[in-house]
Amino acid sequence: MFLSDTSMQGLISPEDRLWLEQEMIPKAVVAGLKYSATILNPDAFKKYYLKKIKSKSEESGMKFRIFGDREEGRKWLLSQKI
Repeated sequence: MFLSDTSMQGLISPEDRLWLEQEMIPKAVVAGLKYSATILNPDAFKKYYLKKIKSKSEESGMKFRIFGDREEGRKWLLSQKI
């Protein structure tokens, strides 16, 4: 399980996003990561970026959800069957 709070994060470069999609996500799934929750503020650019990451994560077999606050994300992660 992985909980990421991106609410204070700035914009991510296209190169870093590609690295995350092509390198980190597949390796994390192979290592056993099955669930990821991300906390998001209402920034439109970040929402686009995270939807792309969500799509790639789910293609790789990881359940990925986006939440408005940390407690919602934590509760969802804890409700998953491991």
